[in-house]
Amino acid sequence: MINFILICLCLASNNYKVDGRMMASMSQEEDLELENQLRLMNKPPLKTIQTAFGHIVDCIDINKQLVFDNPLLKNHKIQLRSSLEHARKTLNEDQRSARSSRIEIEEDLCPIGTIPVRRTTKDDLIRIKHLSNKNGMLIAEAPGNHFAAVTLNRGANITDVYYGIKGIINVYNPTVTRKEQMSGAYLYLAKGPNSIMAGWQVYPEIHGDVKTYFFTAWDPATNNWWVRLQDKDLGYFPATLFADMTSAEEGGWYGRTMTPTYNSPSPPMGSGHFPDHTFGHACYIRNMTFQKYTREDIEPTLDLVGIYKDMPSCYEMSYTGYVDDSLRYAMQFGGPGGNCGY
Repeated sequence: MINFILICLCLASNNYKVDGRMMASMSQEEDLELENQLRLMNKPPLKTIQTAFGHIVDCIDINKQLVFDNPLLKNHKIQLRSSLEHARKTLNEDQRSARSSRIEIEEDLCPIGTIPVRRTTKDDLIRIKHLSNKNGMLIAEAPGNHFAAVTLNRGANITDVYYGIKGIINVYNPTVTRKEQMSGAYLYLAKGPNSIMAGWQVYPEIHGDVKTYFFTAWDPATNNWWVRLQDKDLGYFPATLFADMTSAEEGGWYGRTMTPTYNSPSPPMGSGHFPDHTFGHACYIRNMTFQKYTREDIEPTLDLVGIYKDMPSCYEMSYTGYVDDSLRYAMQFGGPGGNCGY
């Protein structure tokens, strides 16, 4: 099973230190294994940058990046840009003026032929080691998970498939009181066991929150799935990593919280406010579109989507379709959390 989530790739994030109890519970053999992993993961840099956010970013030869250690990509030829030329002009002037993402390093700081890679630390590996597979899609029965979502509805036409999804996500920094809790907002595409998510989240066990505009689309020339940030190609998931995902059968936009600890209050979702039809109060995703076989942006009218909210006493969502010429099709979601059940 492959389940990708792309959050704060070369973007701002908060650091969270590893609990000392995690360190104390590690054996000498486990510690040596982590050291070996670090040596394999952190490739020799051609240049090193200390960012304003306190991270170390290494400029790695594009042909020697970690992903090529995967045997599935042994003969992979790097695609430097997507073939979706029309997608490069997707932002209108109103959308461009709303840009608020902060890139961690300037794009010209790494030499040509290299890519910026945040250096992995032992703390990072320890956090990941103590995480289970908690980043599933819309799984209502998953304990401690709550959702507010607009999902693409295939309806009677089960032959419908999707090749892209887009949205401008409004960002807040919801208060998360326990390190194993999570609160975030995403867009996603999925087919069978394969899925791709993009968006922002507050998740102390991994990282912090980011302001982001993402566009995820399938490239018909290569079958790769591209992620775009502010109308620029950010990177892609090679098609060979997926068992069968030349198109998607599911997709949508959603807010999610997670509290895996029994009988603990759930964190706020979004801004912590319920939707009130005033954009700027509750969290929202605007300029929502998706793509089918024509690769043209389609706006999700009410007959094309379903509404899902599993705990309306804690988290609500509102979707009426078209709002205005600036927001276009937009959803509001969120709530204060609290005692939401498990």
